[in-house]
Formats: sequence, C-alpha cells, structure tokens
Amino acid sequence: MHHLMNEDLKQAYELAKTESSSLVQITPALLQRLNATLMRTTGSVHSVMGGSFDSSKGDFPLCGVTAGVGGHSYMNYLKVPAKVDELCAILQAKQKTVGTLREKYELSFNAHLNLVTIHPWVGGNGRMARLLMNYIQFCYHLFPTKIFKEDREEYILSLRQCQDEETNQVFLDFMARQLKKSLSLEIERFNASQKRGFSFMF
Repeated sequence: MHHLMNEDLKQAYELAKTESSSLVQITPALLQRLNATLMRTTGSVHSVMGGSFDSSKGDFPLCGVTAGVGGHSYMNYLKVPAKVDELCAILQAKQKTVGTLREKYELSFNAHLNLVTIHPWVGGNGRMARLLMNYIQFCYHLFPTKIFKEDREEYILSLRQCQDEETNQVFLDFMARQLKKSLSLEIERFNASQKRGFSFMF
C-alpha cells in the first residue's frame, strides 16, 4: 500500500510540474484532477446515505470526514464545494498581486494551511495540501518546500494551533524554518560536490 501511495504521489507531482509550466489556473477541477492522481490506486467507491462517490476520481465526499475513529471532525461535507470554490478564487486573485519572494512563499504556505483545514476529500488531504503548496512554488520557479519526517509532530501541532486560534502565523513560522532547513541542506550538498572535484580515471 505504501509503495502504491508513493508511486501515485510521484505521478501527482509530475502532473503538478507539467500544469504549472503552463500556469494552469488553480480551480476545483485542477485540485480534483491532482487528488485523483494522488488517490488513483488507494481510493475507492463509497456508498453512503447521501449517494455514492469515488475517492479515486477526486470526488468530494457525500458524508462527514473525521480523523480516525472518534477523532476530530472536519467541515460539514455540504459546505466543502463552495469553500473550495472560494479558496480557488482567493488564490487566483492573490497570484496576480504577489510580488516579493516572501509573498510568493507565504501564499503557497497559506494555500497549504487553508486546503488542509477545509479537508475536502476522504483521503490524501495532507499530501494534497503539500502538493498545492508545491504547485504554487513551481508556478513561480521557487525552490520547493518539504516537510521533514523528524518535524512531522511539530507540523501537525502548528496546523492544529492555527485551526484552533484561526490565525496563520504559527504555521508560516514553521514553514519558514522548514524552507531554511531545505535550503541549508541543499547548499551543504552543493558544497560537498564542489569539494570532491574530478580526476580522469585511466
């Protein structure tokens, strides 16, 4: 299962890179297409009282979504399509006005925070929020930000704190630290490769 998820995630990132090179607008249809790629082999058809939906096709759920059994409940599923529309409209407008490097990164971080808070799908919401963040970064040719495994707990706590307090600052600060960490490692790798040099081998 984990192997399939990784393969789907890789394909979804390739699709995001392709679409970003054409500056495809962020719309609910694009998000559903990316989510369908992400959930291609792990999603399935769900039959519930509200009808049937297919999570492998990027469909929004027709039932409530919770984090595990008895866990945190997310937004009422009836409100999800309108909220996703609203988020896409905000992102489209902001993409036209951001200018500085910081503004572009913060837009991508805020997109991540808001999408994971809406929680539009039954599966893949965290991966999808990170993918949307990277999509925006690809559009601006920015160095993509990743979440380090060892910082996952702090990542989840920062999301929860922002959702509870309805503020984005804690998450923006966390993501800025992740970006700094990514860049530092990249610089270290580059410096190490420069030191190695090259000798012909005859």
